[in-house]
Amino acid sequence: MVSKSSIVSLEQGKYCRPSTLAKVCTAMNLHVERLTSTSRPDDVPQNRVQVGADEPWFSLDNFLSGKIGQVPQTEPDHRVLSRMQMFRNIPASAGFIAGIIELTERSETRSHAGAEFVYLLRGRGVVHVGDQEFTLEMGDSITILDFEDHSYGPAPGQESPVSFLCFRLG
Repeated sequence: MVSKSSIVSLEQGKYCRPSTLAKVCTAMNLHVERLTSTSRPDDVPQNRVQVGADEPWFSLDNFLSGKIGQVPQTEPDHRVLSRMQMFRNIPASAGFIAGIIELTERSETRSHAGAEFVYLLRGRGVVHVGDQEFTLEMGDSITILDFEDHSYGPAPGQESPVSFLCFRLG
């Protein structure tokens, strides 16, 4: 679904559309974060400790739109809280990526290569996998297999954001 010239441009470090980058990452079983990393796959991260307050958040529903500021959880917000923070201190050679997802409403449905392990950190959440719905309490987890359609969100009646810890293998 991507032209040869787009692949060549990407390989040469030239401009490519964000949608093209997303397609290439999906085909290669990579998260876009891996392509923006400055470390080589065999490198050990320079900083083994990642301080959450210093790391950027990205829109979960439009990851390629760039970094977003942290949204205060106590004041009303005009935007829907749908964001993901990637853990950058995991070497690419580890074979997985990880991040925290925070939501105030159900995310877009997605599927991708690589099984995903999801752990509920805060609140009461719902994970939709295919046509099934699973309600998770804090401390519960679920595994989503390769290419299964899935989405995340708060359970009905959950007033504050729900937080999921996600590990994607691949």
